[in-house]
Amino acid sequence: MTYFRRLPRQSKITLPVLMTQYFTFMQQMAATNQLLIDNGKAQIIVQTFEAAYTLLIRHDRIITVTDSTIHHQPYYIAFFSGAVVNILIHWQQAGMVEPPSYLAQQIVRFTASHTGNDLK
Repeated sequence: MTYFRRLPRQSKITLPVLMTQYFTFMQQMAATNQLLIDNGKAQIIVQTFEAAYTLLIRHDRIITVTDSTIHHQPYYIAFFSGAVVNILIHWQQAGMVEPPSYLAQQIVRFTASHTGNDLK
């Protein structure tokens, strides 16, 4: 709920804004995240992201720049959630040197390359 409250008030949110807010929030939750990771419970982070992302999709809050049906493809949310959380874990273990906005840009770039679009 804290994450949702921090999102911009407009009805639709771009992926860069969404991801910047996510990594900013998760940076603040670093100690809790590390406890989960250290105890083999990183899947909880993945499941939480999946639930939040699914809720945003259901409420049509995400602006898509590619095929808008991609969110409804089998395994897409599992793929995307796993990728985002894996980046989060690596970022945290590396000391969170880059700003959250950099990670958001990387997510956009990586997902664009998977859809055939080039968003440089």
